[in-house]
Amino acid sequence: MYIRRAIHAGSWYPSSPHSIKSMIEKLSRPPLGPGGTPILSETPNEHLVGILVPHAGWVYSGSAALHAYVEAAKHGPRESVVMMGPNHYGIGGVVATMKNARWETPLGMLDVDDELVSKILSSSKEIEDNPDAHFREHSLEVQLPFLAYVYGPDLKIVPITMYTFTLDTALHVGDIVAEAVDQSNILLLATSDMSHYKPQEIAEEHDRKTLEAILQMNEEKVFSIAEELESLCGLGATVSLLRAAKKLGAKRAVLLKYYTSGDVTGDYSAVVGYASVAFYR
Repeated sequence: MYIRRAIHAGSWYPSSPHSIKSMIEKLSRPPLGPGGTPILSETPNEHLVGILVPHAGWVYSGSAALHAYVEAAKHGPRESVVMMGPNHYGIGGVVATMKNARWETPLGMLDVDDELVSKILSSSKEIEDNPDAHFREHSLEVQLPFLAYVYGPDLKIVPITMYTFTLDTALHVGDIVAEAVDQSNILLLATSDMSHYKPQEIAEEHDRKTLEAILQMNEEKVFSIAEELESLCGLGATVSLLRAAKKLGAKRAVLLKYYTSGDVTGDYSAVVGYASVAFYR
């Protein structure tokens, strides 16, 4: 069995259970945080189909991400989470998942959902089983302590990274994920940061246009705008989430939080945008 180590623990996010819980408490504080930590409802509620979250270091984007995890917790336990994110390093396949694997987190190991991964792989020639694509990638790893905190060690995950892609590829991945998930008690997750290293006012303008398209749940419009404005590093994952969520019955998207790194550091000269969005049936 392949063990994907928590190689970014201690840098992108804390490395011990105590420090994870302490930082989640800190990130929850207003004005950037949601005002409380995630509390898992005992009653399953599949009204929430998916979430879009950022993936910078927790000190920067953690408060934005926490809004989505607080919302997810309100909708009860999940069997698995299908996680889609960018491959920043270009290692491994264009679209890659893995099976027969466990991912290490400071809160314990999370198993890959082999049954669901097998369904996905058997339905697509474009998605491959390639652990190398996940070896250095941080975008999914930084979500795992949040997921382990909310759902505990019994949660299973399906990690999918995307490197170079076209609109057709992103839509295809969304179709395959929706078909594999069907109506199971599984949460969809995509991760993307927004504008990178732009002045605050430009980043906000570009991100507003991009978020408007996301909230309209228009995959083609999101792809066109974000490609032109360079406002989503996880563009493929975002489009795949939109496609899959709609196929699974999502009708409505809600912006939970948006801010930039400038709101954290006080430096507004070159910021990165962070947003959390929830998608509901």
